[in-house]
Amino acid sequence: MRKAPLLLLAPLVLTAACLLQTWFGYSLSGRMGHGWGLDDAYITYRYSEHLASGHGLVFNPGERVEGYSNLLYVLLIAPAFLLTGGLSIYWVSVALNLLLALAALVVFQRFLERSHGPRLAAAGAVVLSLCPPLWVAVASGMETPLVLLVQVGIWIAVTTLAENPGGRRTVGLGLLLVVSLLARADGFLIGMMAIVYLLLRGRAKVALWAGCLLLAAAVPYFLWRHGYYGYFLPNTYYAKVSGPLLDRFSRGFSQLIEIALGGGFLPWILVAATQAALAARDGVRAGRVSWERLPFGAFLAAGWLAYWFYIGGDHLGDRMLLILAPVGLSGLLALLRLRTGAAARPAVMGFAVLVVALFQLAPLWTDPRFAYTRTKHDHWITLGAFLRIHHPGETLAIDACGKVPYLSGLKTIDMLGLNDEYLAHKSTWFFSAGHNKYDADYILRRGPDLIAAWINRETLDLFYGLRRTKYESAGYRLTYLVNCKKDLGDGSIVNVQGWSMEAIRDLIKQGSYYAVLTREVGEDAGGISSSAGCRPTSGTASTPCHRPSSTPHRA
Repeated sequence: MRKAPLLLLAPLVLTAACLLQTWFGYSLSGRMGHGWGLDDAYITYRYSEHLASGHGLVFNPGERVEGYSNLLYVLLIAPAFLLTGGLSIYWVSVALNLLLALAALVVFQRFLERSHGPRLAAAGAVVLSLCPPLWVAVASGMETPLVLLVQVGIWIAVTTLAENPGGRRTVGLGLLLVVSLLARADGFLIGMMAIVYLLLRGRAKVALWAGCLLLAAAVPYFLWRHGYYGYFLPNTYYAKVSGPLLDRFSRGFSQLIEIALGGGFLPWILVAATQAALAARDGVRAGRVSWERLPFGAFLAAGWLAYWFYIGGDHLGDRMLLILAPVGLSGLLALLRLRTGAAARPAVMGFAVLVVALFQLAPLWTDPRFAYTRTKHDHWITLGAFLRIHHPGETLAIDACGKVPYLSGLKTIDMLGLNDEYLAHKSTWFFSAGHNKYDADYILRRGPDLIAAWINRETLDLFYGLRRTKYESAGYRLTYLVNCKKDLGDGSIVNVQGWSMEAIRDLIKQGSYYAVLTREVGEDAGGISSSAGCRPTSGTASTPCHRPSSTPHRA
C-alpha cells in the first residue's frame, strides 16, 4: 500500500464517524435534551455572542461571572457571530471541532510513524479514529478536540525533549503550555506535569525555559481574571470542586470503572499501569529510581487520573480522559515492540491492535449516546425557542443553563451556580459533580418570571429544593410541561394550567417530565385543580386539554 492512502485512511474514517454521530447520534446518555450538542456548549456560545456584541465576557450583560472554563474556545467562536450573526453557530463549532480532531489525529500518526513505520502508524491512527468518545467530542460543540490537540502536542514534545533536547522544541513546548493554559481552566496542570517530568529526567534547562514561558503567561492571565471577575480561579471551580474529598474520590473511582469497562478505556489504563510497573521493577533491580524507564505517557496518565479523582470525575463522562487513548495506544505498540521478536512483531502487533479496536467499539452497543436515529428531538432547543417567542424580556431561572438561555435570549439565573457567584461560593455537605450547589430560597427571593427544572411526577415538586408548597406560596404555578422523549408537534410543550393532578401526572408519565413555572399576576392565574376537572380527551400529550386562551405551542 502506498504512503498517501495510508495517511488518508484514518482521517477519512474519523470524518465519516463524526458526521454520523453529529447527524444521527445523541451527545449525552440519559434524557434526550442533547440531540444537537451538549447543553454546556451553549454556555460558551452565549459568552461568545455577548463578547462579539460588545457586552464583554459575561453570561448576563452587566454581571461579571466567569461561568466558562475554556477562554480560548470562547475567543475562537466569537468571530462567527460577527460573520453569521449567530446563525448555525452549532455547525460552526462542529466544523471547527472536526478540524481540530483531524489535526490531533495527523500529529499522532506522524509521531507513530517515526517509531513504528507507516503501516503500524496508519493502523494505530485508524484505531484512534474508531474511538467513539472522540466522535462525541466533535459532535458536542465543546472545546474537547482543542484540548486533545494541545495535550497530544505537549505529550509528544515532552517525550521527544526527554530524549533529544533542542532549542526549537523547547520554545514549541513552552508555547503549547501557554495555549493549554488558555484552552481550559485546568490546562496549567498538564504544564506542571510536563515540567516536573523533565526535571526528573534531568532536563533542567528545558524545564526552566518552558516553565518561564508558562509563568509569563499565567501571571498576567490570573491577574486579569482577578481584575475582571474578582477571583483568581474561575467560578466553575467553586461550583464544581466542592463537597467532601472522600466522596469525590469515591465518585471518581466508580465513574472510572464504568468508563473503563463500558467506554473502551480499559486497555489504555492497563498499558499505563504496566509501563509504570515495569519502570518500578527495573528501578528495584537497579537499586535506584530510574525515571528514564518511565515514559511521559504513563507519568501523564497517572497524574491526570489523580486529578480526576480529586475533582470527583466529570458529569459529562469521558471527555477529560480522551488523552489516554493516543497515549495508551502508543504505549501498547512500544511494549509489544520490546517484548516480541522481529519475525513475530508485525503479526502480534496487528492482532493486539485489532483486539483493542474491537473492545474500544463496545460503546456502540451499550451506550445510549450511540443509539442512532433519523428523527432526533432536543427538548432544550424546543423550549428555548418557545420562550423567546412567548416570554420575551422576562427573567428565567433554570437548572440547564446552556441551550434555553442562549436560544431564548432571556436574562437567566443559573440554579446550579456555574454562572452565579453566590451559589458557586456556597458551602455544601455532599458531592455531585456540578449539581450540589443550589438554594431554592435564594432563587425565589430573586423573583424570576419563569423557573424551569425537572419535576417529580407524584408530588409535582421540582428538583433542587423547589417543593410544590414552597414555590406555590411564593406565587408560582406550574404552567408548562415539556416532552423530553420525542417531538409531538404542538404537544411538545403543553400549557397545563387548570388541569387536574391526575391529568398532569399522566402527561408526566408519558415523558413530559420537565416543567416551567410562571409567576402569578393578579388574584387567580388558574392553578392546578385538585379534583377531576379538565382532562385530556385521548390521554396523549399531542391532544392536550386546555383552556381556549392557553393553547399549547411548539417552537
